[in-house]
Amino acid sequence: MIHDALWAMHHLRDLELDVTRWSPVPTGLLQRMLTTELHIFCPSIEHIIFRTGTNRTLWYFDGNEWNIHSENGQHQLIDRLWTGR
Repeated sequence: MIHDALWAMHHLRDLELDVTRWSPVPTGLLQRMLTTELHIFCPSIEHIIFRTGTNRTLWYFDGNEWNIHSENGQHQLIDRLWTGR
């Protein structure tokens, strides 16, 4: 279902997913796999955030590969994604 929605979002750049209630909660390699899959269906995505409670993990695409930035609580870099545009 999400794949169909992503096909139609040609200009989507940022996606935040609350995975708190997923079982198991995706971490590390599972997040990288999900990020890569979501990017296949929506190549315009540049940032994907996985939220688990107050923890957020930012995956960002640098043009060649996906990089990761993890944190607990709020972070200026991630918060700017929503206010800087």
